[in-house]
Amino acid sequence: MVIETELPPEIERYRHLFKSRLQWHTKFVHGYSMPWHQQVWCEALEDFSIKRLLIVAPPKYGKSPIVGLDYLGWRIGNDPEGYHCIYVSNTATQADKFSVALRDTIAYNQRYRFLYGVEPDVGKGWSEAEWFVKRQNEADKDPTLRATGIGGPILGGTVEEIILDDIADQENMATAYQRKKLMDWIKTTAFSRLVPGLTRVVLICTRWHEQDPAAEFENEGWVVIHVPAIDEEGNSTYPEYWTLEDLIGESPSSAKNSLGLRRFEMMYQGRVLPAEGGIFQKEWWRYWKQGQAPWQYGIETSSYLPILGIVQSWDTAFKEKQQNDFSACTTWAILANGYYLLDMWRGKVDFPKLKLAAEALWRQWSPLAVLIEDAASGQSLIQELKTNTRMPVIAIKVDRDKQSRAHAATPTIEAGKVYLPEDAAWRPQFEYEHEVFPGGANDDMVDTTTQFLNWVRTHTFTATHQVSEVPRPSTWRQAG
Repeated sequence: MVIETELPPEIERYRHLFKSRLQWHTKFVHGYSMPWHQQVWCEALEDFSIKRLLIVAPPKYGKSPIVGLDYLGWRIGNDPEGYHCIYVSNTATQADKFSVALRDTIAYNQRYRFLYGVEPDVGKGWSEAEWFVKRQNEADKDPTLRATGIGGPILGGTVEEIILDDIADQENMATAYQRKKLMDWIKTTAFSRLVPGLTRVVLICTRWHEQDPAAEFENEGWVVIHVPAIDEEGNSTYPEYWTLEDLIGESPSSAKNSLGLRRFEMMYQGRVLPAEGGIFQKEWWRYWKQGQAPWQYGIETSSYLPILGIVQSWDTAFKEKQQNDFSACTTWAILANGYYLLDMWRGKVDFPKLKLAAEALWRQWSPLAVLIEDAASGQSLIQELKTNTRMPVIAIKVDRDKQSRAHAATPTIEAGKVYLPEDAAWRPQFEYEHEVFPGGANDDMVDTTTQFLNWVRTHTFTATHQVSEVPRPSTWRQAG
């Protein structure tokens, strides 16, 4: 086979860029651009000082194509003489699939051939599971790439790299015996080909269990790149492929509803929740709809209920001169039949902006009480608002941990006394944060809920507190 090595003149000047940077290699050879998370992976893969790399990401995020096809093709193209790799997947069939895709790229992709001039060595071997590229060193008897599934044999000499591609699944994580069997095979068979200080190991995976290989290797100090499906701001990290509706929407086909919360958290968020489940259950919430709330019916109707009072509940988090975690505020209406969430605000803001947000929300809703936790960052806000505004600030002393406060608030929710705005864009994220508590990345919304419910339980409201009308609930509002 004759390999062309001349690129067209308009492309030739970029040859070094295409060969030296994995992201540009992929764009040139396969013709597609990478989303941000794949670019982050490429930067880590290019850093050969990282000898143990763990990439955790949800399904369909492109882990296997980027590492098993693009990265390995790039490594082989740049070092056909000295590079040897073992590619391990969950099954031999899956391993062979990527082996053949990579082999065919080297043999038939015209742009790859233009760029690197690497030739298949059909005489030495060109099977699905094991193949060679031509080298000047004829004495080298080890294949360029050897593909195998979990439990398969690994023969031959040492290698420069081992790729472990989604080796865990529901079946081999089901029991302690199966989990140990998998780790024993990795460490005694796959890792028997390691050269200390030389061989690199890359594990790409979706989480399946709290004792899966990802947990094992993270505890050993591997470099970890973790990309959850939903980031701390509540946004999809791969919106081109996964919308929030696809992930946590109301449809039975959404990832969370089809998998169940615990498995969704592991596979899509990379977090392990307690087996017994969270504190808040989704089915406990009740809902109200704009135009059909009890205070929106005619006063002469039997369904009419007045709002007895409005209360705001704050969870604050800031550091002077720098942004920190989220601050959040929920606005609640108190009725004779329960508590209605009217609005939700949160943002990563410094103290001056937090104070402005608190004043703006007070003016918008005219609450009869503004609850702020009398601890840490909340103390500065309490002092400032009490001194310089007319806001009815109530400092909430905390004498229990977050989980104890959550457990104390759940009977009210379980009894069907808490109503969420059905049409609010932020409602799914609000419910989700409560469902995953205390295992989620954020708990600011939860803290505002439990603070309000635990406070309101000890207070009485009568018709003298009636509110004649309230503003329309906001869409999702987030500062920072």
